[in-house]
Amino acid sequence: MVVGVVSSKGLGNALQYSVASFLLSREMPNAEITLALPELSSAKFCIIDRVKVLPGLEDQSSILRFIRRNSASEEKLSVRGGFQRVSNIRHIVWERYSTSEIAVQYLRPWLCRLYNRGRYSGGAVGGHTIEHAAFISYLVNYNCARAVVDGPLVTFPISASWIGLERRRRWWKLLRKSLNKLDVIFVRGRFSREILSRFVEEGRLYTALDSGFGVRFLFNKPIGSVDKSKVIVGIVPRRDYFEFYGLHELYQEYLRVLKVVVEGLVERYGVEVVLIAHSVGSDELAIAGLLKMLSKRVRKAVRVATPRSVADSVHVISSCDFLITSRMHAGVIALAYGKPAVFFMPRGDVKVRDVLLHLGLEEELYLIDAFNPKEYGNLWPVVVRITETILQESRVISHAVNRRLEEVKLPVRVLRRLLEEEGLL
Repeated sequence: MVVGVVSSKGLGNALQYSVASFLLSREMPNAEITLALPELSSAKFCIIDRVKVLPGLEDQSSILRFIRRNSASEEKLSVRGGFQRVSNIRHIVWERYSTSEIAVQYLRPWLCRLYNRGRYSGGAVGGHTIEHAAFISYLVNYNCARAVVDGPLVTFPISASWIGLERRRRWWKLLRKSLNKLDVIFVRGRFSREILSRFVEEGRLYTALDSGFGVRFLFNKPIGSVDKSKVIVGIVPRRDYFEFYGLHELYQEYLRVLKVVVEGLVERYGVEVVLIAHSVGSDELAIAGLLKMLSKRVRKAVRVATPRSVADSVHVISSCDFLITSRMHAGVIALAYGKPAVFFMPRGDVKVRDVLLHLGLEEELYLIDAFNPKEYGNLWPVVVRITETILQESRVISHAVNRRLEEVKLPVRVLRRLLEEEGLL
């Protein structure tokens, strides 16, 4: 079983789950593979031969869904001697029980076993970053995965956001219990390893290249083709980071900095700029906000791309000569195909630092802290450097990625070895 932990409506999760399923199907040709995909009806992922798709484990273990399936009436239920609408009861159940420690550790795993009516020989949890917004979802998925997997349970490379963990401090004890139900945890790099070593026995932690680089195995060659008569620069803006942490004024400054970069690229270098929506919704609003700031003359040199699938995203990103991104996996796709990427993201959300360090790329050359306005002035000089040395930068990136690319397969190969040792494969 491949366990998706959060919705794959955005490119990053869709890409990681697609790569995980693809590699398992290729490395274990005789195994039956199931992908548990959260919010299945709205998911974006690649259809992989021989991979059965089910709703995600959190959806399978939903207490509200269980009540809905087993209540005799959708209209009324008796609660505390009175009658209330089922919608009100669902709200009470969710608030008081669905996110409680008892539900996460015991009730939801039990419901998950009921849903599956069987157990899996082995499991792999898809790559993700343990952060604030979906924190409870991670705990639910770790516990539910252990409930339905009899044999070894590993992860594809994950990260831990320190700024997210700080806001969930009261859940640290349960995080520790939940993580230690996994047999092998792959991390994206040193920074996450240092954070997670506070919660997990060191012997369970290993490092591997982020599974997003496996896009090279899904699509061996870039889908897009670049018109070499003009440099194409992709920009992937993001709004929800700032909303999560209440940084509304900083977000406006962030957009103003991107405006300066777009204008400089168009007016000084005559490049074509593509604004790319990595995740439908938030990113489209960020693009709209940025476009409003641009003059009509500059706007004519800018186009907007809204990919609707992993393949669409790869097509658009691989058509760019380099990328400025506030979404990590957009940058991972660019790097995978030897295209330079500048990450305009919070430094405290260490996943990009993990990836850059693991590839041997200098953090100062490719990362601007989106949560530190003192670093905003560094973005344009970095963009200028890459624009003026793009062929040299591409050679450096290609060498760094090719040296590590086979590591993407490590979680699958470790899972296969553990299954063979236990006589399950």
